[in-house]
Amino acid sequence: MFSQDRYSLEQWKQLMADANQEFSARTYATALVLYQQALEQLLQAFPEQVEQDARGAVAAVMVSYFNLADTFLAVKQPDQSCEQFEQAFLFLQTLINSGSTTDELKDIALHACGRLEMEWACCIQQHSRSLADEHKQRYHNAKLALQQSMVCGPVLH
Repeated sequence: MFSQDRYSLEQWKQLMADANQEFSARTYATALVLYQQALEQLLQAFPEQVEQDARGAVAAVMVSYFNLADTFLAVKQPDQSCEQFEQAFLFLQTLINSGSTTDELKDIALHACGRLEMEWACCIQQHSRSLADEHKQRYHNAKLALQQSMVCGPVLH
């Protein structure tokens, strides 16, 4: 099938397609395993992938986190869903704050922050009553940090 030496976005796409099929079939436990596997392998190969296609690599990571969040919501685990958004935020924050990240990659990460904030806000609003207060507070803190990044971060248009 695929070489184990190098993980590609094509391999990620195949794992995600398999996971999406499981999600559609409502076999959420299997979907979670496949989404997590796709994300873990992508994160390990991220430095190489970002050199080849920075926008595609960041988008793939975000899609992975969003699909995990959606799957946790499908199994009525909104706290776990929020944890996926929190991890996505930490991933983007690391990219934005790293001294070795290029301005182009920072710009890509800042654009991804907008979508993250929108998805995360929707989750918080829809599941506010059942969420632990710590997740609401983390969202609030992350939102403030994202707003600060948007104001102070590089924007290349």
